Amino acid sequence: MSVEITNRQNEINVNLTSLRRMAGGILRNLRLAAPELSILLTDDQGIQTINQNYRGVDKPTDILSFSMREHQGTAEPLPPHPGLLGDLVISVPAIRRQAQARKVAWQVEMKLILIHGILHLLGYNHAKLVDKLRMQSLHGVLSNLCREK
Repeated sequence: MSVEITNRQNEINVNLTSLRRMAGGILRNLRLAAPELSILLTDDQGIQTINQNYRGVDKPTDILSFSMREHQGTAEPLPPHPGLLGDLVISVPAIRRQAQARKVAWQVEMKLILIHGILHLLGYNHAKLVDKLRMQSLHGVLSNLCREK
């Protein structure tokens, strides 16, 4: 298992070891074979730029997911190794704001957004009601499995 983290924001102190452990715990609970995940921590401006460049949406968001599995079932080549999940881009200030709004620790919100992003990397989405319900169900199961003891 490999979780690579790059921190390109300096507004909020993030314990990268703890974050790597958190992401690793989620991946272990999914029982994926040799998963590889890349996480970029950024600020609102950084994620807004990426959101504009890749999705044509000129506003910040909390997380963007770039899956390496999107091409499965098409003529395009698969990733070099099946465990390669993709990249998550996370706005740490957005996570902090969401945590404050929900009155939870920002680490709790970070875990929830990591689960959400990883599920997107695995192909889950919430475009249709049935897909949204399936994703919410798995999200809930993972949240419970990954509770810190």
